[in-house]
Amino acid sequence: MGELTSGTIIYMADENAPLGGLCDRFNTIIWLYLHSVKCKYDFKICHSVPFSLSDYLVPNEFNWEINKEDIARDKTKAFAVISSNFRCPTHKIEGIQSKFVKPEYLFETIDSLVNEYEQVLCYCNCCCMGLNQYYGETLSILFKPSQKLQATINLNLGKINGDFAATHFRFQALFGDFLEPGSRLLNLDQKITLIMRCASILRQISQMPQNKGLKILVCSDSSTFLKIIGNLLGFVFIVDDYKDIVKHTSHDNCFDEKDGLKVFTDLFLMSRAKRIYKVIESDMYGGNFAITAALLTKVEYHVIKDGVFI
Repeated sequence: MGELTSGTIIYMADENAPLGGLCDRFNTIIWLYLHSVKCKYDFKICHSVPFSLSDYLVPNEFNWEINKEDIARDKTKAFAVISSNFRCPTHKIEGIQSKFVKPEYLFETIDSLVNEYEQVLCYCNCCCMGLNQYYGETLSILFKPSQKLQATINLNLGKINGDFAATHFRFQALFGDFLEPGSRLLNLDQKITLIMRCASILRQISQMPQNKGLKILVCSDSSTFLKIIGNLLGFVFIVDDYKDIVKHTSHDNCFDEKDGLKVFTDLFLMSRAKRIYKVIESDMYGGNFAITAALLTKVEYHVIKDGVFI
């Protein structure tokens, strides 16, 4: 990265501030890393909530790891910057000064602090535009799967045993798998109707000429959907070891090893597909999980909304 000109930018994901889902976190990490390269700052990641990132992703070409005990909690050495498109956090960071800034002023604020403080702790959840062309390349510089994750990915690729297409369904709390702010629960008839509509779309995807004979990987945040669709359709592939696990990075702080493995196994398996389809029906939520997987390896990507390609 060249000779460093000043202090260290540290992306923070700990108990001090909410930071959104995994894709929001990746966006912000890329954004901060590219700025650090441009300005020749050192860059580190401290990601401990709801899981330790290094349990699943380890440094590849750039060493971003930092021990939690090496993060300064002295107000003369560190300053915390909190920034978000979605809310104005009022969290206080114990032992050091902090302030909230709008995302459009984040880099300006960081630049004003790095010469005065050894560490600038960034608690950020920002919608970062224009990153698509750098996304996969930057993440591959920063990360590679841990041995445990890579073994799980390889195991499931072996089970699929060939080319495949991938689909992603984000239901939030519609089936009652877990609680999520702002998401409603469907009644039994509505659940059945939605599952049948999604099954119909999967059949259509499977029958497309470009997908003929391919397994269809189904990834979802709903264990209810995964269990039913796995029994209903013979051409789909589901990661069986993790189909009972439903957690979301921004709402669940009680992740164990299997929870994290589900998230990252789904993501990296989807990135190995021939093409990816994000399916949105009725009250379903779109989300960025599928596009993140597509950007990792520049996979052909499609959105199907209410049965229509858009």
